[in-house]
Amino acid sequence: TLDGRNYALDGDDESGDLGINVTGRLNITIKNISLIDDFGVGIPFTSVNYSVIDDVSLRSSNGGINLASGSSHNQISNITITLMTANGISVISGSNNNTFTNINSGTISDLSDAGISVASHNNRFTGIITNANGDGINIVGTNNTFTNFFNFLS
Repeated sequence: TLDGRNYALDGDDESGDLGINVTGRLNITIKNISLIDDFGVGIPFTSVNYSVIDDVSLRSSNGGINLASGSSHNQISNITITLMTANGISVISGSNNNTFTNINSGTISDLSDAGISVASHNNRFTGIITNANGDGINIVGTNNTFTNFFNFLS
């Protein structure tokens, strides 16, 4: 478990840098981080399964949270994402059966790309609010469910 105890993690604005990089792990938890700021990608999960990201804010990066290479059965909740130059959340490369809850209060905002981009299957999204995105959501995969999804255009 990585408990940020409400501290911030501040990068140096380099597009290749990663905030919290997790690869090939099971059952990890990242929680209580007040701000992950100025990284290429805030939290990339690559081949990470049965893990949790909870109560994290991300800002001013190329991407917020990326689930790739079969990152499945994860729980992502209570996330704030602002000022990204790419997708706020990307679910790609066979990353299936993940649950996203309370990504809300207009918190995925001012993105030049999609608030959420989903190119995988059987993911569940509940309580999602996007604001001022290129696309609120971009879906390529199948059998993804969205409950209480709102996209506000500016």
